[in-house]
Amino acid sequence: DPPFKKQGLGKFEAELTRYARNPFSDKIIKKITAERDIETNAPNDKKDFHPNGSGATNIIELFLNDSKYPRDLVDNNLLADLNKIVSPDVFFESITVRRVENGNWEIFLKEKDKGLIPLSDSGSGLKTILLVLINIILIPKKEGNSLSRYIFVFEELENNLHPAIQRKLLTYIRDISIHNRATFFITTHSNVVIDLFSKDKNAQICH
Repeated sequence: DPPFKKQGLGKFEAELTRYARNPFSDKIIKKITAERDIETNAPNDKKDFHPNGSGATNIIELFLNDSKYPRDLVDNNLLADLNKIVSPDVFFESITVRRVENGNWEIFLKEKDKGLIPLSDSGSGLKTILLVLINIILIPKKEGNSLSRYIFVFEELENNLHPAIQRKLLTYIRDISIHNRATFFITTHSNVVIDLFSKDKNAQICH
């Protein structure tokens, strides 16, 4: 009798929700919003980092200048991954944080034959890449967690990024996800993202 079957299914669903474990219950959510920027930061003991990019400069400064944190994560890991994504168009020799006229910290990148360039003179696309790298490389170390504990929610990474750079950044994220068992949710209007992941067995596309 269909009504009894329906009633039995409802009972099963109720029991399932009682006993099934939420797969996201122990996860930590980190987000990058569509409206984002990396600005100069006043010295801040808390070193808070927000989804719109606020505090990113202070996080870089923390790893470069505080002996409690491994400086090489910026000097080597973050810089190498940045160059992997933006090459061959650009190559950065170093990344540092310096005081500017108003007393704030600002990120500077040293480009070959051009010297130190303040991040404020760079485009939004570069800032987006840095925000992704800060989330993946620095924040888990600061919080003392493995990447597998995180769910990263990134909104419209394609904004102000050339399609070739989009592909490199997304391939980088894919490799991080697979090798470290991290989960990424990416919202997009870009056909580059859809084309890249449409036939990827490790990805799902939801409309």
